Amino acid sequence: MKMKRIGTILLALLMLISFTACNLDNNGILSKGPNRTPADNKNRNYIGHTNDTVYFVTSDGLSLAKLTGDTLTDDKVISADDIFFQQYQNHGWMTGNDIVYLEDDNNPENQAYHLVIPSNDNVSITRNFSPSGMEETPVFLYRYYDGDSTPYIVAKTANDSAGAVYSSAVNAEQKTITFSKVFSIQNYVGSKDGLLWNETVDQDSNTKEYSFYYAHHQNDATGPTPSIVSFYRMVDGENEGGQTKESVTVDPNSIKSVAEKNGYIFVMTSSSNQITLYSNYNVSSSGVSGSSTTSNGFASVELKELASITDTSSSPFPVFIDWTNKQIVFLVKNYSDPSELYFVDLDGIDDTLSVSLSSRIEAEAFIDFTVDNDSNTIYMMTKDHGFYRIKLSEHSVKEA
Repeated sequence: MKMKRIGTILLALLMLISFTACNLDNNGILSKGPNRTPADNKNRNYIGHTNDTVYFVTSDGLSLAKLTGDTLTDDKVISADDIFFQQYQNHGWMTGNDIVYLEDDNNPENQAYHLVIPSNDNVSITRNFSPSGMEETPVFLYRYYDGDSTPYIVAKTANDSAGAVYSSAVNAEQKTITFSKVFSIQNYVGSKDGLLWNETVDQDSNTKEYSFYYAHHQNDATGPTPSIVSFYRMVDGENEGGQTKESVTVDPNSIKSVAEKNGYIFVMTSSSNQITLYSNYNVSSSGVSGSSTTSNGFASVELKELASITDTSSSPFPVFIDWTNKQIVFLVKNYSDPSELYFVDLDGIDDTLSVSLSSRIEAEAFIDFTVDNDSNTIYMMTKDHGFYRIKLSEHSVKEA
């Protein structure tokens, strides 16, 4: 009996040694445990924010988080109305301090617009606004914000091959919402954060070709200008000391994020274990936008490959353009390795820095409050892991 007990102890010791031997470099079987932060499974979907409040929809309904000092309160559900039952295409956007919320089950006949007015942590809901200004009720619709937090809508109708960008205006007293078309393109096949593309087929090679379009503000007060967007990189030329432009063909499936700030467009792609940043930032001496106007009235904007990092993202992600420190901030979600928060220097002086977070953290939105008078602090809302506070100049992040 004694020998059996000794054998059991020896077997246990051998198993422990085998686990530690596999983990001497912190990459073995035990390495992932401390790197996991429990998920709350809220599935946060960002709507927008005011000076001190973030609004979003969770699995529990319409929710908010308030800024107190430099801390965000825990999520608070302010309405569990059935309109906030999450469907794939449901979404809302801010109009002043109020919310327009769209129920959309991919059937035009069942679409419904509602005005949601938050007040003292409660809401009043005016159902079934009457939309006008679109030729037909769209079957696909989503919202994106430009660099100034102005909401725009991308829509495609059932009986038309066109896709279009619209702005919207709400009249709360008359219970109406009016859309105004910014531009449209034929043969629309997809879009991401306001970058639309159409598809043509080369008859000789039988290959698909894509053209990209964006409502470009060009840093002026005249409103967005329809722009044709192309991509390129600089390569060493045949002559010594010179570089030439080389056109880049971008696969729409590789586009993970699009943003605009002060007339500059930023597009991020992910393919072949590389995340690449394209922009017209500081690539032209002829003005901040680096654009020209074509004969069809569209501006022509070229986006240069500015930076790349060795990483990959299988899903889209939001970005934040930090104009004060001239950097772009984004999070890449990883499933077993740490998720990485990147700070990419737009001027290329410090290149790229990163901070490792727990695995499986996915950014839903970056939020810049103005009420705190601290341009160095932003907040990252995640899908299932709460909020994080980011100090931009220090490249630091912690739970908010």
